[in-house]
Order: sequence, then structure tokens, then C-alpha cells
Amino acid sequence: MSFFNIINFAQKKKVKKFFFASSSSVYGDQQKYPVNEKNRLNTKNFYGFSKYINELTAKTFSKLFNLQVIGLRLFTIFGEWGRPDMLIFKYLKTNLEKNNFYLNENGKHYRDFTYIGDVVKILIKINKIKLKNNYNIYNICSNKPIKIINVIKKINLIFKDFRYIPVYSKTLKKIEVETTHGDNYHIKKILKNFQFSNFDNSLLKTIKWYNKNQINKIT
Repeated sequence: MSFFNIINFAQKKKVKKFFFASSSSVYGDQQKYPVNEKNRLNTKNFYGFSKYINELTAKTFSKLFNLQVIGLRLFTIFGEWGRPDMLIFKYLKTNLEKNNFYLNENGKHYRDFTYIGDVVKILIKINKIKLKNNYNIYNICSNKPIKIINVIKKINLIFKDFRYIPVYSKTLKKIEVETTHGDNYHIKKILKNFQFSNFDNSLLKTIKWYNKNQINKIT
């Protein structure tokens, strides 16, 4: 209802472009990867379903009211000012508190990590170009999925004096997706071959920011 109220207000005020955040969760589990914007959607949880409903709502508004809409299917966003309950900050906090860390399926699943700085650049760039269609939906992803346990190993390598806390495995919940891996061809095409950031460099910047600000200052 909140989304409906916002987009309804936007069309009444005759805004030029309406941006909204969708999610890779609309894809759910797929048989083939990477997924592109034409793949059949297969939501596994209420979060993904809510994003799917928002997409349908936005598409309907674009048709009925000639409203230009740009939806971004975001894939595992990380970086400065990120959510403390997401993997990277959660692992760092657990280490500082000297607790055990629990990881689904020993971290064997994959995520298509996308740096927040890239998302900001894309929003600025896409706002400056003229789009042909009223309804536009794009994958925002690096197209380079990483195994979760390898992210943990990368963090450990950055901190040579890092205390290697025990990492225990737990069963992947039914609502969790095993793999996120998006095709970013369309967004790169309209932005003239936009280059996504290197994961290792972005991870280092994220961790430096975290150390400077500390979790107790942002939670």
C-alpha cells in the first residue's frame, strides 16, 4: 500500500521519471544462470513477492498514466552505510564480540555482490539519459557471483591479525535462494558499457569504513 500511495502521488504530480527498487528475490531459484530481465519470475518468500507486486503496480501505472518508470532489480548490495544484519558487517561484529558465527550450508551458496557506489553512479547516469519506453526494468549486478565462504576468507586475509572465530554450518531455510547471478547486459548497454567495481577493492573500502565508524555508532 505504501508503494501504491507513492507511485499514485507521483503520477498526480506528473513527475518525469519514477525510480523504484526491486530485487533479485523476484527470480527465486532458477535452473539456468545468469538470469536476465526476461526470465520467468519464481518468488520464494513474501519479500520477493512484495517486490513482484510492486513491479506489476508500476507497470500498470506506466500504461494507464503514461508515467515513465525505472525499476532496478538489485542484487546483494553491500558497502558503506550498509545494513548491520547483512553478511559482511555481521561477520565483523561477531568477530569483535568474540562470538561464534553461523553460516548457511557452510557458505557453499553464491551471491552476486554489487557495490553501493555502483548503484549510486547508475542512478545518476540513468537519470540523465532519454529512455524510449515508459516501463523499464534492469538487473543491477556485477554478473560475478562469489561463494559466501570465499567472502569470509577474503575478510580474514585483509585482517592478518584477525581472530579466526569458529564458523558453524546451519541448514539453509526454505525461503532462502541458493544462488543469485544476474545478467547485467541491458544496464551496461544503455549506459554505454558501464564498468562495475572490483569486489576485492570494494570490500576493502567497506571494511575500512566499518572500522572507522564502528558498529555501535550506526546501530
